[in-house]
Amino acid sequence: MNRFGDERNIDCSGLLAPEIQQLIVRIYTDLNPVVLGITRWQCFRPWHVPTRRINNNFLLLVQSGKESVSVNSEKRILKRGEAMLVPEYVPHSFGLAPGCDRCEHFIAHLLLENENGENPFINLASPFVAVTHPEAIFDKLATAVTVRGLQEETAAKMFCEVLFSLLQQEAIAGRFSMAKSPPVDGRIRTALQYLRRNVKSNIGVADLATAANLGEVRFRALFKDATGMTPATYVRRMRLLSAARLLTGTNDSIGKIAMDCGFSRIGYFCYAFQKQFSSSPGEFRLRMQKI
Repeated sequence: MNRFGDERNIDCSGLLAPEIQQLIVRIYTDLNPVVLGITRWQCFRPWHVPTRRINNNFLLLVQSGKESVSVNSEKRILKRGEAMLVPEYVPHSFGLAPGCDRCEHFIAHLLLENENGENPFINLASPFVAVTHPEAIFDKLATAVTVRGLQEETAAKMFCEVLFSLLQQEAIAGRFSMAKSPPVDGRIRTALQYLRRNVKSNIGVADLATAANLGEVRFRALFKDATGMTPATYVRRMRLLSAARLLTGTNDSIGKIAMDCGFSRIGYFCYAFQKQFSSSPGEFRLRMQKI
């Protein structure tokens, strides 16, 4: 009893196994998607997208109708509330299913890595996912598409909530995992948070070491242990991911995007982008406009 009456706290500690609890925490803390685009489509026969490979992760969620899809030659018919999550460069195709003349779906393109450079999409037991609560997901995605023109970062955050809930659903069902890695030192996590807030600024290894309250030599060693990369490599990758988002979400010139993402020389930016994404910034932008 308390001053409000007879109310009792429900113990939920045993609801999920400890390893599942840890996995869910990692989904929300270790994954940092760069959302390249979120769109909603209505498609009519004879619409069909032939087999392709693209340099980003791809999500399609059916809202109405039926769609015939394939991922790595594995074929399925997806209906309302079912999705496919395709890792980058994996062959896939999609179109209207036999007997269906119209469908609606949401599509998202994203770059997705955790702090160790792993793409979590490859750890799904199947690329095909049946959403547990589709109506709530549809509402969230429709709102994200609606506000994208007003505030792209808000739309991206809303999509990430959807993505994390799907991965959480699959984790609880035993159909998703993440590679085990040693816990990230709290000081390194602080430096990573600082980097994400200031990725477009002219920051260097010394700034990250200061944010972590570490000497530069010690910081470099701990950072490499935690991420598998040197601080300079990680900073460059984060800047390139930010540039990829701007290339698809704005009409800014390539030179402006390079400067906004911390690259002082456009030639080096183009070289680094080509090495990371196997296409030039201009080619990447044109490809994303077509898909």
